[in-house]
Amino acid sequence: MMRRMMILALAITGCSGGGESTTAAETVADTGSTSSDTTPPDETGPQTDTTPGTGTGTTAVGSDTGDTEADTTAGEETAMATTTGECPDVELVGEWLSEGENVAPLLAGAPFNLVSIQAIFDEVTYEVNSADAGGSMYQQTGTWTADPCPGTENKFHIVLEQTAPSALTAEGIYEIDPCMDPAMMRYEVIQVMPDIGFVAPTCDDDFGTVDPGADNTQVYVRQ
Repeated sequence: MMRRMMILALAITGCSGGGESTTAAETVADTGSTSSDTTPPDETGPQTDTTPGTGTGTTAVGSDTGDTEADTTAGEETAMATTTGECPDVELVGEWLSEGENVAPLLAGAPFNLVSIQAIFDEVTYEVNSADAGGSMYQQTGTWTADPCPGTENKFHIVLEQTAPSALTAEGIYEIDPCMDPAMMRYEVIQVMPDIGFVAPTCDDDFGTVDPGADNTQVYVRQ
């Protein structure tokens, strides 16, 4: 039986096969059968046509003689945000980009092989544009609503009503870190209607703790 998941990256929907599509990346996880019209997962998160880690460095400190190495970073070279002195208010509305190691593992791996996901939120609508390693583009569009999680400042519960390329509902959570420059966002969303057998994370859940877990957690950088 086929199980298809929506991830928006905004969970984003995953796509297999080449060619350009007007869908916002829909991801489909098959347990055996394949579909000729699959799209990358939704960031909106995993979906029927389906929809949703960043590397960090360490600062090297000098020896006891007093010498220090300022801003020396160990690890892989990734474009990381830096902490600012003040934390401005940053809302979801705007343009966000996930690329490289920030793309959720579920979307970066086969069969979707996504390399970048652009999410644009207006006051009511959203648009997600995904690109795979072969150069194919996918798009998803719809409307969204979000409510703050009780007891938190920057964590929200989000509901996405996708209208294209197919109608579906995705839910999940996101959290914006406005103290980074540029701001960064963790995003975990999955399709809930039509039912594909997954439960969406809620305000009570930590990121990566609800199946499919960390593989469905996306990181976005504000553009």
